[in-house]
Amino acid sequence: MVIPFLNSYLDDFLSGPIVMGIALFVQQQFTFRNKDYRFSPYHSLFFALWFYVLFEWIFPPYFSYAVSDIWDLAAYAAGAFVFHKYGNLSAGKLLLAGK
Repeated sequence: MVIPFLNSYLDDFLSGPIVMGIALFVQQQFTFRNKDYRFSPYHSLFFALWFYVLFEWIFPPYFSYAVSDIWDLAAYAAGAFVFHKYGNLSAGKLLLAGK
């Protein structure tokens, strides 16, 4: 079953939590070695704008499968907001959540 709205925007929405979650893990574990490090709201805004510019302006002229759509910006922004609100946690909170 294909749901056109989800087929078009779910990957853009999920890119924020997935990419920013991996980046936060790397920053906490390897770069700063600080388990309490968290991203600022500017990091989330930068992510949404960078992905929008990259995938909606830079790639479409070069790749036929890349289609530019203004609603992708809303999906990137919503995904970044959801990550910042619910996934931007210190590693100590994540590790101690099960105990």
